[in-house]
Amino acid sequence: MMLLAELAPSPARLGKAPFVLYYPASSGYFTIARHEAPEVGPFLHTYEARVAGGDVLHVGTHPPGLFLVFHSLGAAVDQWPLLRDLALATMPASFHDACELVTENTAQTPHPMTRHEAAILWLATLLVISLAAATCIPLYFLTVQYASARTAWLTAALWPLVPAVTIFIPKSDAAFPFLSMSLICGIAWLCRSRNHFTRMWQLLGGLAWGGLAALSMLQTLAFAPILLMAFLYGAWTGGLSLSQSLDDDGRQATRRNAIAAIAIIAGFVGSIELFHFFNGANLWQIWWQNSLNHSRFYEVSPRSTWLWFLVAPLELMIAAGWPVFLRAWAPLTGMPGTEAGDLWHPGSVSTAGSKWTRIVMSLGERSRTGDGERLAICCLSVWIWLWLSGKNSGEVARLWIFLMPLLLWLPVVLVSRSEQENQAKPLEGEQTPKSQAEAGLWLTAQMIACVLTVWRVSGFDFGGGVFDS
Repeated sequence: MMLLAELAPSPARLGKAPFVLYYPASSGYFTIARHEAPEVGPFLHTYEARVAGGDVLHVGTHPPGLFLVFHSLGAAVDQWPLLRDLALATMPASFHDACELVTENTAQTPHPMTRHEAAILWLATLLVISLAAATCIPLYFLTVQYASARTAWLTAALWPLVPAVTIFIPKSDAAFPFLSMSLICGIAWLCRSRNHFTRMWQLLGGLAWGGLAALSMLQTLAFAPILLMAFLYGAWTGGLSLSQSLDDDGRQATRRNAIAAIAIIAGFVGSIELFHFFNGANLWQIWWQNSLNHSRFYEVSPRSTWLWFLVAPLELMIAAGWPVFLRAWAPLTGMPGTEAGDLWHPGSVSTAGSKWTRIVMSLGERSRTGDGERLAICCLSVWIWLWLSGKNSGEVARLWIFLMPLLLWLPVVLVSRSEQENQAKPLEGEQTPKSQAEAGLWLTAQMIACVLTVWRVSGFDFGGGVFDS
């Protein structure tokens, strides 16, 4: 990702990061954390009053998590000079030149940019890049539950080639997919029909999942749809095991699901209450005020919802890359090449109706394939609802980045039943020259789409690309 960004034309390089992070017009997180409220304690104690001011942009619609990230990075740089020196020594030339320009422009202001602050901004950018790249890990472990290891590796390999991820670095949106996929992967493991975890592991896993969910919601309310996906899947799985609790396996599954559910609630609520106890910030009240402020955004910036409703899929296709988009769309419509194998080589043609009929008829099946299809339906349902709500009109390319890994995973799970029906071996992952060629074709096409998009779109301005005359 760093190499792709640095090889791009000037406006798309990492040199854009200091301008995005330093100046308050883009977000304001760094400015407030470093200059307006540098002390964490007073900042958190007054945060409810701050969001109650009614700001409909960044501050008023976000919990304090992103501010705390900059507080933490600032404290680390101030305390450890070696970390500051290491950051300054490793920043690329475009980033260094941009910092020099910001320093020059702010020399006569009350808060001129310093070497400490340049180091903080580079560390923040590195954190976003690292989490964006690390999204491959939960994406792999989610995919490998329903497909071969080979398919999971190929699916994860597509993620760094999603244009929107590189384009919107250093915005926190590029880091959020790591958290969203970790949550979805976690709930998939906790709620498996054939789960053989002990009750202690279910308890610990549930507590960890609840804590991670609270940490995610501390950053942004954008994770609320992810929690809704998890809730729907957990409730569906729990109801299924309860309805089949006459046999021993069903009773064991019901107990495991109950333990996991209680642990998740305890981990989530406990984390929030501990945060309130130690920091004095009531996240429940902050989230409520954030949602009220967010509901007023389109009153301040009105949009033609019906028009953006039509544009959103096109914007998503460009942001994710057309090969990824078509690969995700194919199993939903019964396009050729989505029935056999693992979506990397063509199979028989079927209709979308027959595919979805088979899925609906088997939704009560206690199997790995059934688990994947139920989770896929929960994720798709929430995503479609988010689209129909019109809440992200005109900003799909950035605001839906945390959902984009699902575009890579969904086609895999939706063809897994066809693999079984065609007597494929999803767990063994047989490879043929033809399937290897198809995989290479998908990756090459996505790579080309990624390079062309990243080199043309800076994320914060059009122009300056290789196609300018």
